[in-house]
Amino acid sequence: MLGVYLQRSWAILSVTSLLLMPIYIFAAPILKFLGQQHDIADRAGTFAPLVIPQFLSLAFNFPTQKFLQAQSKVNIITWIGFFALILHVVMLWLFIYVLQLGLTGAALAFDITSWVITLAQLAYVFFWCKEGWHGLSWKALKDIWPFVRLSLESAVMLCLEVWYMMSLIVLAGHLDNAVIAVDSLYMHEFEWVGVHDLYWSKCCCQCESFQRTGTWTSKSCQILCLCNNTSVLSNWNPLHGGYFDI
Repeated sequence: MLGVYLQRSWAILSVTSLLLMPIYIFAAPILKFLGQQHDIADRAGTFAPLVIPQFLSLAFNFPTQKFLQAQSKVNIITWIGFFALILHVVMLWLFIYVLQLGLTGAALAFDITSWVITLAQLAYVFFWCKEGWHGLSWKALKDIWPFVRLSLESAVMLCLEVWYMMSLIVLAGHLDNAVIAVDSLYMHEFEWVGVHDLYWSKCCCQCESFQRTGTWTSKSCQILCLCNNTSVLSNWNPLHGGYFDI
């Protein structure tokens, strides 16, 4: 059933991505309507459409990643991420410094790296993940409505969790010298809230995967929590009041 759930997630998130795409296309006028400075809105409006391919890749990336985590196949995710990091750094150097593409080069590197990660995960699932994947099935579209309702409820929960941070950044755009204000607020909001959410979310996902695969023990979750706290503390930077930017 994991494979069926995975395909349902692909379908629902793909449709949702297409519905949300106009926000990327019309980012500049939307930000200007919200009162952002025109130079910030125009720069965001230039960058946002360029990363639409990356945005679309998330519809396959996130479900596939959770599919692998639910089966404790985290090593392959780590290796894919490691090689993608190296590729991303090389492409940033090539596109920005060698080819002088600027913001367009950064977006292009972002798009390519995201799809490399997504396609690598999909290739692993299709060819080497025989336990949970049994091929494409029409069962994924059968009785999909309850799955859609669950997805919508989860989406509302996540939106409320994220939007309160993002609303502060939008409000900071109304301050004097908005460029510095937005940058500073984003760094600290991401560091204080985003990093904690990221690490604890991963920890909870792994504990859940242990339960689903029958390998759950209290010691396993204790080790995960310890690793989580160690990761958070290792990124702490007392000189700047936040975390090291990685």
